Amino acid sequence: MDYREKRIHGDRSLPIAVYETAPDRYRYLMNLHWHPEHEIIYVQSGSLALRLNDQSVLLREGDVAFVAGGT
Repeated sequence: MDYREKRIHGDRSLPIAVYETAPDRYRYLMNLHWHPEHEIIYVQSGSLALRLNDQSVLLREGDVAFVAGGT
């Protein structure tokens, strides 16, 4: 199975994108995927259950997670 995310994040010179999500929004439940870009996840409010490489962590308001590309 190919789990590489097909979505383009920014452009080649600046592969950055900002997303806001909530329980009533599309992409709230993220499918298993990976991409070559690094990812920084910031929880502005509430909490986020994050699972990376078979490890789970609960992020809470104000927490930041760095996800290395390819994870």
